[in-house]
Amino acid sequence: MEILESAELSDFDRLYKENFGDMFPLPSNRNSTTTRTIYRKGRPIASGLIKAFAEAIIVTDQQIPKTARARGIDMLVDAMLVWCNEHNVEQVHAFVKEDFAKYLIERYSFERTKDVSLVLNTGA
Repeated sequence: MEILESAELSDFDRLYKENFGDMFPLPSNRNSTTTRTIYRKGRPIASGLIKAFAEAIIVTDQQIPKTARARGIDMLVDAMLVWCNEHNVEQVHAFVKEDFAKYLIERYSFERTKDVSLVLNTGA
């Protein structure tokens, strides 16, 4: 087997559509690295890339009134959206407890993910 690096996504796209296209929409390649494809006997058998991932992290003073906290969060979310637009960031993820998830969904249109979220700590 050999690994090749490329800016070309044709092998990635084909493998994805053939093997996962009926389960998930083809992901965007914005904010991603070059593609690496593994070939076995000249045939692509695996392909992948690393995509930049944005996470919203917001902390608030839990001792102040909820309306003041909400206004502070509004201002931070507004600033976050401006930054995301300036830097072509398509998604922002938030890892929260259920009560705050409901708030983010109702107030800012966050959406639940359909899949299991996993993390790999790289030790970097």
